[in-house]
Amino acid sequence: PFWSADNVKIAFVGRNAILHIVNIRDGSFARIDQFSEGYGHYLDWSPNSQILAYSNRNEIVLYDYPTHTVRKINQPNATDVQWFPNGTELLFQAPDASGISQLYRISTAGTNKVQLTQNTGGRLNYVRLSDDGKFALYTTPGASVSLILTVELATGRTFEIQGGPLAKNYFPEWSNHQE
Repeated sequence: PFWSADNVKIAFVGRNAILHIVNIRDGSFARIDQFSEGYGHYLDWSPNSQILAYSNRNEIVLYDYPTHTVRKINQPNATDVQWFPNGTELLFQAPDASGISQLYRISTAGTNKVQLTQNTGGRLNYVRLSDDGKFALYTTPGASVSLILTVELATGRTFEIQGGPLAKNYFPEWSNHQE
C-alpha cells in the first residue's frame, strides 16, 4: 500500500492487477486502472496528496483524485515514477536511446525531460528518491550480487552502499528519521 502524505488515501494494486484507491476519511473506494503486468508497481502521491503518479503501458500516468481525471505522458518502459518535492516534476527510470537504464527528470506537462545519470552498467531497479529530492537510491546487478547505490542527482556522482553478508540487497528504502 502507498499512503498519501496527508494520511487520508491509500493506493494499492490488488487482485487481477487492478489499482485501487481507498479514502480512509469517508470510506470511499475506487478502481482506477488495471496493469498489464501483475504486481510490483511503484505508486507515488504528489506532495499535496491529490495526484497519484505511476507507469503503465509505456506511459507515465497522473491520476487526479479530486477530479477523477487522467493525464498521460508517453514514455516507453518507464518505471519507478515519483514526485520531486516541488510537486511539478517527476523522477523515473527508463532506457536511453542505446537501451541502457537511466534516471530522468520531467515536468508534469511532459516537457523538459532531462537525463540525470550516465549509467553504463546494468538496469537501475527499485529506484527511490530522497525526501529532499537531491539523491536517489537503487539496486543494480553486480558480479554475483545485487548492489545498492545512491546517486547525487545534481552531479551524477554515485556511491555504493555496503550490503549485508548474505547479499540479499533487495528493496532498499530511505530512512524517515529526522534529527
